[in-house]
Amino acid sequence: MFWLWKTPDLQQLIFLFSIGVFSTIGQWLGVRALRLADISLIAGVENTKLIYAVLIGLLVFGEMPDAREMVGSLIIAIAAYMSVIKRR
Repeated sequence: MFWLWKTPDLQQLIFLFSIGVFSTIGQWLGVRALRLADISLIAGVENTKLIYAVLIGLLVFGEMPDAREMVGSLIIAIAAYMSVIKRR
């Protein structure tokens, strides 16, 4: 759909650039964490991204999570918490 293209203005370009910078930093920190910590600990915490995705969907896009998403997020949060507590 190239005919719908609109050239971004300066504010949008700065926003897009910021997304790229912060995404790169986040990816680099994730790889660094995988190098430094035990993979079983990181894997459990890594799954909490689902919770953040649900929150962003709610706050940014106004998408209301259904019961399955809420139960799944709760299971993931409990499992990650238990994983961290067990390691201590």
